[in-house]
Amino acid sequence: MDMPTKASFEQKRALSVSEFCATYNVSRSKTFRLLADGTLTRLKLGTKTLIRVEDAEAWFRSLEEAA
Repeated sequence: MDMPTKASFEQKRALSVSEFCATYNVSRSKTFRLLADGTLTRLKLGTKTLIRVEDAEAWFRSLEEAA
């Protein structure tokens, strides 16, 4: 069985809350409000909260459309 290469991991499918905040320059409290109101969908991995990259990108595009 072949081991995954670093290149196969370069495209993330989900971001942690910290990664989302850093990537989109959004505060943790704003991020949790977006999760609470259903704007973003939360994934749970044990106690860790994740946000799908596709959901994050859709949210970001919606900001451009609203401007």
